Amino acid sequence: MSSGSDFIVTGDKDLLRLKWYDSIQIVTLARFVEMVADQNTGA
Repeated sequence: MSSGSDFIVTGDKDLLRLKWYDSIQIVTLARFVEMVADQNTGA
């Protein structure tokens, strides 16, 4: 089953250690917010 997700946002250190699950990037909330902000400012 596919969710169509691009990111898993978590604080779980075991998941964060993986960095990727299949083609889904695993990031902290802080990193996700930073990525969205960068995308909105064109950085």
